[in-house]
Amino acid sequence: MLRSSLFRIIHRDNAHLPDANAMKPEYIKNILKQLNMLDQPILPIDTDSANADQAAHKLIGDDPELAKWIRYEKGHLNYINKTPGSTWNRSVASYIYLAVLADVYIGDPVDQLSLWIARMRYSLGIKNSYVLTEKKGDNWASFIDDEYLVLYDSSKLATPWMA
Repeated sequence: MLRSSLFRIIHRDNAHLPDANAMKPEYIKNILKQLNMLDQPILPIDTDSANADQAAHKLIGDDPELAKWIRYEKGHLNYINKTPGSTWNRSVASYIYLAVLADVYIGDPVDQLSLWIARMRYSLGIKNSYVLTEKKGDNWASFIDDEYLVLYDSSKLATPWMA
C-alpha cells in the first residue's frame, strides 16, 4: 500500500507505483534483464536500518535468480533475519554514495531518499535511475531520464519537504 501522506499519484497512463513500491522480484528482474545486469552484484540498501523492510528482503532473497547475486554488508543479513542479539549500524551516507554512483539504481518512489538519489544521479548525468517507472509493453521503463523535471514538481510529488 502506498503511503499517500508522502506521495501523490503521478498522472500518467502507464505509471503504476504500487509495483515500484513493493520491490517485488519480478519488477527488479525485469529492469535488470533489460540492461543485461542480472548477473551482477545486487546491493540492497535501507535508509533506516532500525526499520528495514524485512518482508521485501525476504522476497528478494528467496528468488533463485536474485539471491545468488545479493551482497550484504557484514551483520546486515543477521539483522534482517532477526538473529538474536544482532545489531546493525552503518552510515547512510556510504549507501547514498553507492546508490548515486551505481550502474543501475532501483528505488522506492515513496521514499524521500530515493527521490534525492535520483536527483543527484540526474545532476551528474547518470542514467538508469528506476524510481518513477511506467509499463511499456512487457517492460518497466524509467521516465525520469526523459522527464527529469518531475523530480522537482511539487504538484506531483507531495512530500513534506517540498513546498
